[in-house]
Amino acid sequence: MDVIDRQDEEDDFRGIDEPSRAEIGFVGREILRVLMGKKCLVVFHNGSDNTIELNDLGIPQQDQWFVFGSKVLWTFRGRLRLNPGISEEVDTSHLEIVEECCLYLLSLNCQGGNIMDYNWATNSSNYWVCDGIIQGGDGDEAWEAAAALHQHINIDDYSANALPSFGHKLKAPPKRWLMSKESSVVHPESTSFFLAAVASGSDPPLRPLPNGLFHLSDKLCVIKLCRCTFSFSLPPFCGCRSLRFLGLDSCKNQQVLEEGKQDRPPMKFFQSLWVLSICHTD
Repeated sequence: MDVIDRQDEEDDFRGIDEPSRAEIGFVGREILRVLMGKKCLVVFHNGSDNTIELNDLGIPQQDQWFVFGSKVLWTFRGRLRLNPGISEEVDTSHLEIVEECCLYLLSLNCQGGNIMDYNWATNSSNYWVCDGIIQGGDGDEAWEAAAALHQHINIDDYSANALPSFGHKLKAPPKRWLMSKESSVVHPESTSFFLAAVASGSDPPLRPLPNGLFHLSDKLCVIKLCRCTFSFSLPPFCGCRSLRFLGLDSCKNQQVLEEGKQDRPPMKFFQSLWVLSICHTD
């Protein structure tokens, strides 16, 4: 620091601009050497409202952070606070998507993690893509992004049948992602719906599903039914045109009197279905 201060005075006297001073390059190389040798968190104390080219300071670019095993925490104007103008300087769309994926896991597990096996370890990425949180399901990009995110989130934290502990400030959509022990109401704005009959003793009950359960569910993309009984030839979700994921766990066929094949409604959901998950169901 003594050398830098002394050179700083000389540069000021000679009228040399601060970005042109040679010490910045030397310090940047030293920072890079340290970061390449260690896995650490870099707290970047930015005194302005603008983004800074971190490469000039010896800090690897964003696409290199994971390679070096380091993360960067930014401050603006020297404080960790929200500035409305930051959104114009930094693209946070990918961070908003990651937050929504985590909220999906947390909010559903909070609603019924003790009675519903969501099978996060296998289907979390399928839920994210099929629900529309990660866009572009017709191609490979969405599935690749979901799989990559799956690797960075500790799914085991959401897999146990225990309610997670998190603050009251969690603002998950109240009706978009639903887990229910009742089969009476599915909100029209819901995009994911999980239903499980409550197990009691060694013989868990089977819940019969009413035919009109999904009558107003045009936006429903994900359905998982656990320990439910319904007609497999006339399922109550046969008219769900937006359905992408269908999961059946320990469900049973319910025989009904059918008037004839000509009266059967078309299975519209098969035209849009991407993932079919069947477990312990004939």
